[in-house]
Amino acid sequence: MKLCISFWMCISMWGNAQDKIVLYPEGIPCNSSEISIEPVRIKEINHQITNPQLWYYPAAFSEKKVPAILVIPGGGYKNLAFEHEGIKVAKWLNQSGISAFVLMFRTPYWEPKPCKSIVALLDASVLCV
Repeated sequence: MKLCISFWMCISMWGNAQDKIVLYPEGIPCNSSEISIEPVRIKEINHQITNPQLWYYPAAFSEKKVPAILVIPGGGYKNLAFEHEGIKVAKWLNQSGISAFVLMFRTPYWEPKPCKSIVALLDASVLCV
């Protein structure tokens, strides 16, 4: 089983220091300039995400190392069920002593045609560089 080395390094580097990690601090590849940076929220569902982030939810740390998991919420590439399939899952994992990273990836439905088929995969794969 292949591990994403850079993702596991993130666990030790960020710890409790940061809640939101921007995936592309030096510029987002294949980004649409027609859409605002802030996602549009309709009834806890996010639309038009153009600024992908990784949100960190640490478990209560003790002297021992704790496991961490990457949560990638669903939404069918048009919407992102970030709250109920991401944040709520991360908080549930925290109750079991597991840290969680929740990926807010771009929703390709809103992207221009050349980028539509690749932006969500780019956002997930940046963790495995």
